[in-house]
Amino acid sequence: PKHVWLTFKSRPPILTGFGADSSLTRHQNVCWTRARSAMERPAQQEMAPTVAWPEPFDLVQRMKQLGLERDPRPFSCCPVGKCIVVPDNHEAALFLCGSYRGTVKQSGLHCIGVFENAEIISMKKFTINCNKVKVLDLKGNPLLISGVATYRATSAKKPITDVANPWPGRCDADGKSFMELQAQAVLKKVAAQYPYEAPEGQACLLRDSSGIAAQLREELQRQVMDTGCVIISFDLTDLSYAPEIAQAM
Repeated sequence: PKHVWLTFKSRPPILTGFGADSSLTRHQNVCWTRARSAMERPAQQEMAPTVAWPEPFDLVQRMKQLGLERDPRPFSCCPVGKCIVVPDNHEAALFLCGSYRGTVKQSGLHCIGVFENAEIISMKKFTINCNKVKVLDLKGNPLLISGVATYRATSAKKPITDVANPWPGRCDADGKSFMELQAQAVLKKVAAQYPYEAPEGQACLLRDSSGIAAQLREELQRQVMDTGCVIISFDLTDLSYAPEIAQAM
């Protein structure tokens, strides 16, 4: 029989004509459909949008961006160890099996031994507020006195090895620190050496605040020497009679 071939661009060629319902005609149509699909597949792949995959992480480039190009492989220096980060204005005391080994004073990334332990101590300025401490002046009058002490650490070893609970932030939550107790004791000791008021020309708590502040700072510095701290100032902030004597006056 005579066959007629019709070709369309939008679909595979279909075999029509005499005997189009025969099994041979259907088989040829299936073959043409598969061939047309195979020819169109490369064109579809070329038209597919390209996916922009992220570039692989480059450690050397990242270290250069952070300003650490001098050591592009910071972890290669301690194949058997660990790394610690010391922030600015901090120091790290190193201990090996409980024994002091040294102090890291430079900030940045440092490699230490795997069995070493690092205790990081802040070298920033801190304050202690002695609020309304009840004292007796030189004449025995009860007073309420307040003061503020400013200090900073100078050693990373002493507050760990020499004194327990050296200052607020490094003491037990349910107790006062060594420096707070010493500040209150010094405040009572110095205040007991002066009267609340005195005639002109005599030292007293009410007028000679600058001289008393210098004495407070020197006395507190001697008491907290073992903590590795330096006392910057110790100033009086409030001074008044106790309530029991104020009512009588």
